[in-house]
Amino acid sequence: MSRKEVSLSLLLAAVGAILGAWLLYSGNQLAGAALLWVASAGAVAILITILMVSRVSQSLQADFAKQLNSIGTTFPKYATSPRAERSHSSGPLRTDSPQVNQAIESIRERVRATAEEQTREIESLRLELNSNPDTGVANRRYFINALRQTLHGPIESESGIPLAYGHVLIFRQRDLRSLNVLYERRKIDDWLKRVIDTVTEVLHETRHPERPAPVLARLNGSDFVVLLAGYDGPDTTDLIHMLRQTLERWRIRTADHRLCRWSYALTDFAPNCDVSGVLARLDHGLMRAENAGHDEVEYIASSNYRPKGTLEYPGETAWRDLIHDALNEGRLELAVTEMPYRGDDTPDRHEALLQLREKGESGSAISGYLFMPPAVRLGLSAECDLRAIELGVKWIQNNPGYLALRVSLASLLQAGFITGMGERLATVSLPSPMRSRLTLEIDAHALVAYPEETRHFCEMAHRTGVGVGIRRLAEQPAALLRMHTVSLRYLKLGGDLIAGLLESPGAIQLIAAITEAAIGQGVKVYAHDVPNAPTASLLAEYGVLLPENEAYNPEELLAEGGFVDN
Repeated sequence: MSRKEVSLSLLLAAVGAILGAWLLYSGNQLAGAALLWVASAGAVAILITILMVSRVSQSLQADFAKQLNSIGTTFPKYATSPRAERSHSSGPLRTDSPQVNQAIESIRERVRATAEEQTREIESLRLELNSNPDTGVANRRYFINALRQTLHGPIESESGIPLAYGHVLIFRQRDLRSLNVLYERRKIDDWLKRVIDTVTEVLHETRHPERPAPVLARLNGSDFVVLLAGYDGPDTTDLIHMLRQTLERWRIRTADHRLCRWSYALTDFAPNCDVSGVLARLDHGLMRAENAGHDEVEYIASSNYRPKGTLEYPGETAWRDLIHDALNEGRLELAVTEMPYRGDDTPDRHEALLQLREKGESGSAISGYLFMPPAVRLGLSAECDLRAIELGVKWIQNNPGYLALRVSLASLLQAGFITGMGERLATVSLPSPMRSRLTLEIDAHALVAYPEETRHFCEMAHRTGVGVGIRRLAEQPAALLRMHTVSLRYLKLGGDLIAGLLESPGAIQLIAAITEAAIGQGVKVYAHDVPNAPTASLLAEYGVLLPENEAYNPEELLAEGGFVDN
């Protein structure tokens, strides 16, 4: 019964009592007495009803408050739904019962505390899902989502800055597994955390103010990646230079007392790229860096990278099966190219590169530039290079010319390779003049980073009657300091040293030092990728041998007073 109903009932009873009293006063005693009794009975009934309703209401309110408290205690998380939050924000909920109001306020406090706790849990879970727990940087999931959003997002910002264009750098700690064996895992985690904290600071300090912030992430245990959206070539080059200097300062000793190694790969991306393609180029670049053994950044341009054969963006399992099958089925072969040099006394000179023939009568050939990096990653490079040496010996047996054959630096470091090479060469019935027509070519970085292994390799080659050549000396000029410790036939120069020779007095001095040291020891110096006739003329003056298949303008050389190809 509501308050209005109670008030109206009491008013009617009062009017009845007054009317009954008036009838009694006016002499109508029977009607007045009856009306007075009815009004009095009604008033008493109303009072009794009020008392009963009050007691029942108090009991219900107490039970309701108890149930509210029970709901707030047992199901606090249901009260934190968006609908509940909207209902709370619409205004305070009030009743006539102080006990119920108190219960509601208590529940609100519990809901507020529960909501704050859940918010903290959600934030913690978000960080856990999107960051690496050891280093604190973003994880693989976050990086892939960021790269996908960049590729599929707006091409330009409102200010015209390109966003869907840029570069991605990946760097790998190649010796992390051996470091974990040598040191306590906790110490390596702490060291890696300090390294990445320093890299993060460098990225923040060198960030281009008009570009999006670089995204640093950890792809797996040893691989880290930096997304540089909107960064062009010069910006990327400067930043990578700073990162490499930082990582070089944090190198620690491995079990063989050498400094641990970092490998780098870089690729570009545009709106027409996809995530899998970018990751495949980075992986291939890393494999190429590991194959070469150097610490330079391997750049894989998106416009130049085209997966060959039936493998498109293959993983390690696919590469392992392909290389294993090729070794077992004899589908490795040599791609031999004639490579004469002007003024060279080596007649009929050729260079060979290992290639893999796919299955089928019309199976395409996969160049060693593509499959040897995966072979290095999988520990199969030694088997491939030993097969290449066998094929090189067969070529010498069947052809009159000289052959230079590349050998991977990773193979030199694999146990049993040098011994296996010696056994294969010793068991072949070739006279010494024929053996001398085979030259094994290794990267100059071997002389710098692995002098003992390189010396052992050169001694085995000399013992079996074959020669040794060095490539990429321009990228590793420190190899000159160890050149006298091994027996070499030639050095190869190329790259930026040759391309920028005319503009760099330092490059000219380096060429002079290389040629003086090499020719003085009876070692030939070859150059390739010579950009123009003046550069060729200058190199020829220092005694560098130039390839005949690179064309130079004789009139231009005559004008410069340089050599002329007769």
